[in-house]
This record gives sequence, structure tokens and C-alpha cells, in this order.
Amino acid sequence: MLLQIQPDESLGSYVRRTLFLNKYDEHFEAFKVLAGRPGFTNREIIQIAESLGWPGCYGFNRLLHHHTPMASHFVIKYAQEASYSGKAYGVGGSRFDGWDASFCPDCVREDLYKLGFSYWRRLLSPSITACHKHNTVLLDRCPFCGKSFACRGHSMDVMWTGCRGRHLREAISVPNEDHHALKRAKVFQSVCSSPYYIPYEGTIRALYAKAEFLLSCSTGERAAELQILSRRLGARLERIERHEPNDALRFEQLRYLLIDIIATVYESETDFLVDASLDEQRPRSISTLWSTYQAGGMESAHYVEENYLYGIGHWSCPYPSSRSELDSSHDGYATRRPKIYPCCNFPHPKSKGQRLSSITLKPLPGIPVRPAQAKALGLATPPNSR
Repeated sequence: MLLQIQPDESLGSYVRRTLFLNKYDEHFEAFKVLAGRPGFTNREIIQIAESLGWPGCYGFNRLLHHHTPMASHFVIKYAQEASYSGKAYGVGGSRFDGWDASFCPDCVREDLYKLGFSYWRRLLSPSITACHKHNTVLLDRCPFCGKSFACRGHSMDVMWTGCRGRHLREAISVPNEDHHALKRAKVFQSVCSSPYYIPYEGTIRALYAKAEFLLSCSTGERAAELQILSRRLGARLERIERHEPNDALRFEQLRYLLIDIIATVYESETDFLVDASLDEQRPRSISTLWSTYQAGGMESAHYVEENYLYGIGHWSCPYPSSRSELDSSHDGYATRRPKIYPCCNFPHPKSKGQRLSSITLKPLPGIPVRPAQAKALGLATPPNSR
């Protein structure tokens, strides 16, 4: 029996819960292989998405957004970013949704009352220590035996089997007294559940203005902290205002720190979302970029948009960077290296003194043909007609 994945349920929780209820079902052999993973690769996430009936890049990004903490990194975007998760879909190596877990006793009790069972949330990342809903301390160790909820500790099955004859619902709720921890949890939840992409440019402008205002009326350690923050944000804002040449490499800069910065300078996550989007005229819906991934390029990003009605991909390089023309650029270095394509190859001239090794290019991920699912998901329009 294939279970329905729950709102904000982590991928690890979904795999373990499915196996817990289907221990002897041979149809879930693939899930058994995934059960002991410390995290899932992009290929494994695609496999889970396929089992749920969500095809290709769309299904991969849909799972990433709703069921892993990675949403906090991908929701805040530059205007020139044309994919949800960049190269994550086409390039292997990274693991998503690690094993470490924690739970809120109040959430568990609410789940049991409403659903009859509970599950592990994806929003409870290691950096989040308080429940955004109940303002209770998240427990990352079993209250009955002291083991951590990690790869070398308790199995996730403890959520359904209990420990030493007791269920996690019996855990005592500890009120959270760390105001910053609660703000961080609320910002994290708001960013991850945003129905629209949050503009990076607007985010930096809003954070810089807020930091400068707070700095003007702060003293002591708080003022010193805000001064350092203001300088960092000011440097990023200066680059934005100068309209520097397109450079896809800078998309990742500062992104991993934004949740903490927002929680540091804003009292309300709602105020931040309003300030960050003040200059945005046409907000982009979250699902609009789920079918597109970055297929190559460093300074100049190359994208492929998948079409599941016909099983074809639409290639584009919408924002070519002038940096790519330089031999010193990452793209310039790549273009000077001979490439071996999976299908056909051309002779490459050997420049005198050139000692660059050749590159064997791997084929891009296959695009499934799913007419029914494409129409149901609203992805049936041919790419070139958009």
C-alpha cells in the first residue's frame, strides 16, 4: 500500500513509515534500499517522486520544496535564476534530507488526535531548535532512553513503535525561552511555505535598510554585531546596484546565512516578506520553475525545461554573461577543453602547448512521456509556445 506523504513530512520519515506498514510487501524492495541512507541522492529522490506519480525534474523539485529543508535555500532567488534547484537535478553527489531529526511533543499529540498517527517533520532542521507553532523546545533525543534521533541512534520507527513501552506523545513539553530561536523557526517556516519566490535583490535591500535603522539606535555588543552585518549586506547591495555582468556563480553567496540574518534584524517574519517584495510587480509562483534545471554553464547558466507531454527538453541560455568570453572565466576554461559527446564528436584543434585534459560529457537525464500526468499538473503546453 503506497501511503500518502503528509504536509511537511521529511523524505526519511515517508520512506520509513511506508516500510513500517509494508514490511512484507515485495513491491517496496526499492524503498528498503533507501531506508538506511544517511540522506538521499538526487537519483533516489527522483525514484521516490516517480513512485508518487510525479515525473522528472518537476517531481524532484516538488519533493525538495515540500519535504526537505532545502526549500529555505531555493525560495529566495535572483531575478535571473530560471530553475528551482539549479544543478541539483542533473548533477549527482549531493545528499538531501539528512537523518538527524527532532520532534515537538505537542505536534505529535495533535497528529494523533487528527490523523491517528504522527510523523517526522522536514522543517525541523538541526539549526531549528523550537517549534514555530507551539514555542516548545524540539527534542532531538529520546526522552525515555537518551538516544539521539540520528543514524547511529534511534531508528525513525520509534515514532510508531515507541521506546521501552512508551510513546513519544508521552514526552513532556518544555517551553522555549530563547526568543531568537523562535524567530528563526518562524522565519524558516514562512520562507519554506511561501507560495511565491522571494526576490534576493529585495531581500538584501530590506535587510540592509533594517540593519542600518537598528544600528542607529543600538549600543554595545548589539551595535557591533549590526555594524558587521550592515557592512556585509552593504557590499552585496553595492554589487546589485552596480548592475555587474551576469554571473551565475554568485547566486549561492550569502544564501545559506539569510535565515539567521532575517531573524536577527526582524521581529516579524511577515514584515520581512512585505519589505522584501515591495519592488516586485509580478511575483513568480513557486511551481513555475519546478520543470526546469540548470544543465551547465558557470558564469552563463544553461537551462533545460522539461515537457512531459512530448518527452522533450527546451534548452535556453537566457542571461549570457560577458565573463564567459574571458579565458580566465570558468566557462572560458571549459570551452578550451576538448569535449567527447555521447552521440557525435568533432575533431578538436590542439593548440601548441595546450595540456588540458579532455572532458567526457554525460547525457542529460531522460525526460519521461506522461501525457495524463502532464495535463493534470498543468505541464502540457509545449515549451516553445510559452
